[in-house]
Order: sequence, then structure tokens, then C-alpha cells
Amino acid sequence: MQQFTLINGAPASAVSVLDRGLLYGQGLFETVRVVKGYAPLWSLHLARLVKGMQALGLHSGHDAGLAQVQIETEFLQLLNRPPFCSVDATVRITVTGGEGPRGYRPPAEIAPTRIIQWFARHFVRPDNVIVALCNTRLMPTMFGGLKHCNRLEQIAAAAELGADVFEGLVADSQGNLVEATSANLVCVINDQLVTPPVESCGVAGVMREWLLANVPALTIAPVSVGALETMQAAALVNSNYGVLPIHSVNLRGRAVAFGQHDLMQALVQHASGVFDAKEQS
Repeated sequence: MQQFTLINGAPASAVSVLDRGLLYGQGLFETVRVVKGYAPLWSLHLARLVKGMQALGLHSGHDAGLAQVQIETEFLQLLNRPPFCSVDATVRITVTGGEGPRGYRPPAEIAPTRIIQWFARHFVRPDNVIVALCNTRLMPTMFGGLKHCNRLEQIAAAAELGADVFEGLVADSQGNLVEATSANLVCVINDQLVTPPVESCGVAGVMREWLLANVPALTIAPVSVGALETMQAAALVNSNYGVLPIHSVNLRGRAVAFGQHDLMQALVQHASGVFDAKEQS
């Protein structure tokens, strides 16, 4: 089996044309890596999803915890079933504002749509990771850090990338790096391990959160676009592939190579055990 979908707890493949996630982008999603039925970063995914649901007002009537319980129950039950319990996979969980009347004003009683999509995992780590600096800029938003369903900036940035480029780096309107189109950024500058802030725009990734909590040397600090010229090492970070060192960056047609650094090698080693298969607790 290559993919499987649950919508509101039942096998299905389509949502209503009145769904507010489809009509207005009112929704959130998580992309969860699963190792033989075990999701190592599940608690962080769920916490971020709940935070986003509260920010967007996505709850069932007056019971803010009902949708959370339903999502967690459906997700864990799916992973405990054959063949899902024995296969490496990527699971996308989407929660939308559900069906509602025409217009932006949400209904008085929201019944969120819960979508769980299971995909067999086929990711192969590339030998040389080449990234490019995108022209697209991220604008400040009141929903900075959340993984909401409005990804137009990331789509525009990804559309700039050539076939030989693995990822695109995006900056904000002030010329500071924020993230990649589908990953966070960690780099070594002046022998310091840093990751850019994402509070005003971008996504606060769960792998980044895990690293900040478990690697004392990693700190949050602004990183200018100009720092790409001199940074000692860099890596992409997300819950799909962990920490993926960058070989070089394309700066307007000019390649700048990154070296290896003890801090980055230690970070890769530290993160490598996160996705070891073990029993779900």
C-alpha cells in the first residue's frame, strides 16, 4: 500500500466543497515521520497542532479538547494496525475549519474537518545538497511560527528552483534569512551554532524545537543574507529527514560552498538517534 486517507475517522478521498480549509485556507497541518509504527516527535507535533488550533479557533463547539482527542486517537489507532505498524511512512494531519456558510465569518459552532493521510516513505538522503537563495520574501504575519494552510509564499519560492537544486532559502523583508521552503535552517557562524528566529514569519518546526531543547550550543539569532558568504557550515532541519548538511548555496548564479565543522558534525550525530525505531510508549 502506498497511501491511505481517513477523513473524520473514516476512509475517504474527498472533502466538501464548502469546507473552509478549501475555500479560505482556514486550517493547519503537520507532517509526521513514522518509523515502523512509531512517531518519535509526535508529542511536539500534537502540541504545535493544538497551539495552532487555539490560535485559529478550530475547536468543536465549546469543547476545545474534543478535536485533539479525536486526532490523537485516530492517528495512534492507525499506526497500530497492519500494515501501517510495520512500515516507514510520512503522515500528514490536516485540521480545517470544517463546513460553513459562504463568507469569512465562521459559524457559531465549528466542527473541524480532520484529515489523516498516510504515505509510504521513499526518501533517499542526497549526497550533495545544493540550495539556492530565492527572490521571494516572507512578510510578517500575526500567525508567524504556525504551520497553517496558507503556503503561497513557499509555493512562490519553490517555483524559482531549478531541477538541480534541492531546496530554496528564503529571507524576510529586512534581508534576514528565515528558513527554507520546507525546512528550518541551522548554521555555524564565527564558531557559533545558530538558527534564525521564526516568530514573525516562517514555521517553528518540531525538529528545530527538539534541537533547541536538547543541544545547549544551539541558540536563536538573526542571520543576514550576507552571512551566506562567510558561514562555516549550514544544514536543513525538519521532521522528515532530521539534520541534512548543505554542500553549497547558489547566490544569483554563483556557487558558495560550505565546509564541515565540528559543531555541525556533532549536531548531525546528536540528532541521528531521534528516528531509531522503538516501542510506542
